[in-house]
Amino acid sequence: MRLDVQVLGKNVATLFRERDDYVLKYNRDANAADFVSLTMPVREEAWHPCAPPRRACNSRDSNRRSSPRGFPRRNRRNARAR
Repeated sequence: MRLDVQVLGKNVATLFRERDDYVLKYNRDANAADFVSLTMPVREEAWHPCAPPRRACNSRDSNRRSSPRGFPRRNRRNARAR
């Protein structure tokens, strides 16, 4: 299912589902003033949902283990040495 997104009566973007996420893609003829949200300005690439703050969007190449909240885990060996 696809949903057309309008700004002031002009069709500027499409909202659709990709796997388990919703994605917003601006049309090619959308101007910079046709933004849907201040956090999602008009651009060529689609807007995909991001991971929690301090982590890159859709990155799985990180070797760093993190806690459920997205903060790096403390190394217990270093914590005991202090």
